[in-house]
Amino acid sequence: MVAFTLTNIPAFMGALLSHDAFDAFVVHEITIRNGFNLIIEEGQTGSGVFSSRDSGADTAAPAGGQPVKSAAPAGGQPGSQAANPEENSGRRLSYGRVRQLCFDAVKGKVLPSFMRFVLTAPSGTPERLAAASPDGFDAANVLSLAVNITYKDGTLTVTSGSSMKDIFAGKAADTAWGEEVKRLFAPFGIGE
Repeated sequence: MVAFTLTNIPAFMGALLSHDAFDAFVVHEITIRNGFNLIIEEGQTGSGVFSSRDSGADTAAPAGGQPVKSAAPAGGQPGSQAANPEENSGRRLSYGRVRQLCFDAVKGKVLPSFMRFVLTAPSGTPERLAAASPDGFDAANVLSLAVNITYKDGTLTVTSGSSMKDIFAGKAADTAWGEEVKRLFAPFGIGE
C-alpha cells in the first residue's frame, strides 16, 4: 500500500474529469458533495441513470438535493452493454461511462466540499504487473487492485490497496501495484 498527496490538484482533476486516462478503471464507489450529492455505490448502475442508447451517456442528472444511488443487484460482466436500462442494472461500470456525469457534478465556480473516487484496476493489470515484477507473484491470487482518491479540506490524497485470495501470498502484488499507482500519479506532483 502506498499513500501520498498530490500537489497539482487542478491538473489532476482536469485529467480525471476531462480526459480518458482513467476510463478503463472499474468504479467501486464515487461520492461527490457539491450542493447536491452524487453517489455511485458498488460500481453498478441503477435504472434511470443511463439511457438505453449504447454510448452509456447519462440522460438523468441528479435531481436537486437528491442523491443518485445505485440499487442494482450484483452480477453482470464488466464492459457488457445492454439494450435497456433494466438489463443494464447490475453491470459493473467503467469510469469512462460515468466520467461526464462526474464532470457535470463538479463544474462551476464552487469547489465540491468532498469527493471520493474508489476505482479498481482494469482487467489484465495483475497479469501485466506479475510479468514485470522482479519478485514475481501469482496473478490468479489477486482479487482486486484499487486506488482511493479523496479530496477533502483542500487536500487530494491517493491510497493504493490490494486484495488477495491467499492472505499468506506475500506483498509482491501490493508492492507492484503501489509502484504502478505512483507512476500513474507522478505527473501531478506527489507530495508526502
